[in-house]
Amino acid sequence: MDIRIQAVVISSVVAVFLLFIRDFLLPKLKATKEEKKQKIEIYKKYAEPLGKSAESIFWRLNEIFSNGTKSKFLERGKVITDFDNYKYISTLYRLGALLGWITAIKKEQSYIRASNDGDSKKLSGSLHKLEKSLADGPHTEENRARYLCEIWSIEVPEGELMALGSEISRIVKHELKVSEVQLISDLSADRNLEVARKCADYLCDSLNIDRIADEKLRATQFDVAKRLAIREAWIYRDWQTGIGELMLVKSESKSRTFDVIGYKEFEAMFESEEPEQQKWIKRLSKLFDGVAVNNVDANDMRIEQLKKTYKSIANLILIIDESEVDLGLLGTETIDMAKSICSEA
Repeated sequence: MDIRIQAVVISSVVAVFLLFIRDFLLPKLKATKEEKKQKIEIYKKYAEPLGKSAESIFWRLNEIFSNGTKSKFLERGKVITDFDNYKYISTLYRLGALLGWITAIKKEQSYIRASNDGDSKKLSGSLHKLEKSLADGPHTEENRARYLCEIWSIEVPEGELMALGSEISRIVKHELKVSEVQLISDLSADRNLEVARKCADYLCDSLNIDRIADEKLRATQFDVAKRLAIREAWIYRDWQTGIGELMLVKSESKSRTFDVIGYKEFEAMFESEEPEQQKWIKRLSKLFDGVAVNNVDANDMRIEQLKKTYKSIANLILIIDESEVDLGLLGTETIDMAKSICSEA
């Protein structure tokens, strides 16, 4: 090929390549860089308050589980000091605030869509674990059936305990509501016997076995009441959202749509007699009210529920800290403690 033709061809190729770089590649790189910057800003916008809120309730739960004396404020005895009352309300506020930020994230879905895919997936997983630790208690229902079968020497396949326990739980919870008591053990002896009979008849009918004799039922009724007196306060997922919505206000900042109310506003809600506010605050307070975390004999499922919540929050803290965006949000002591909690069996 003539050298002049080669020169023209090379010049043309170079010109096309330069045009490609100028008109396509550089704008695309610039747009990608700008998109990455926007993603970082969006991530910061929600990760910061979420992380700080998680850290706040994390240390309160750490205090509750690491020092039995300092957790006494949860027991709500006859004498409640101003400090104990503050600690109690503050604990409700801290968990409520965390649920508020989680609800805000769900409402403003742009956060999930715009953040880094890897970080977003990990964050969603950690939030799901936290929701699950607060909401799910199928083992409670299974245990109710197991306890009764042990007391009355009933043989039952392990796989059937869950279904049996679900109906027994309905019997128990209906009686609690009708009688307006917290625990089955709070009922009169006659009412206890009636509940025992309902549960026994249901088990025997379901398993197609002989009815339990009245004498055996009377002999075991108080043991039955004790084993059925399980304290639980599951905060179901929709309730978590409801509590979160209670904690939210429209943000005055241009960077976010929502903000979480301050402690002052929450304390006013706590002391308010407004029915709608009290409904949601009571659902939150039942998780903590009267919990004796160091009582190993307590038939209180909330202790294990709070431990799982504590560990889930530790996991959330680590997910935020390990994200690709260097937020510098959380202290070294918090990270080290969260790692320690997550490493426990």
